[in-house]
Amino acid sequence: MNKENCAKGILDYIHSDVWVPASIRSHGSARYFATFVDDYSRKIWVYFMREKSEVFAKFKEWKAEVDNQTGRKDQVLA
Repeated sequence: MNKENCAKGILDYIHSDVWVPASIRSHGSARYFATFVDDYSRKIWVYFMREKSEVFAKFKEWKAEVDNQTGRKDQVLA
C-alpha cells in the first residue's frame, strides 16, 4: 500500500468499483453492483443496480448514508 494513501481514520480514503454485468439477474433484476470500501475500517458497502447508469445515484445514496451515520465527510474517493 502506498504510504501517501494510508488512512488514519474512518472515511479518510474510500475505494470504489463497479462490477461488470452478471450473467444471471438477481431477484430484484440487478445485473451490476457498486462497492465502496473504507480503507481504515475495511467496511464494505454494496449497492445493486439494474443499469450501469445508476452508479452516480448510488454514490450519492452511499455518501448521504455515511455522512449521516458518522457525522464525518469522506476525504478521498479512489
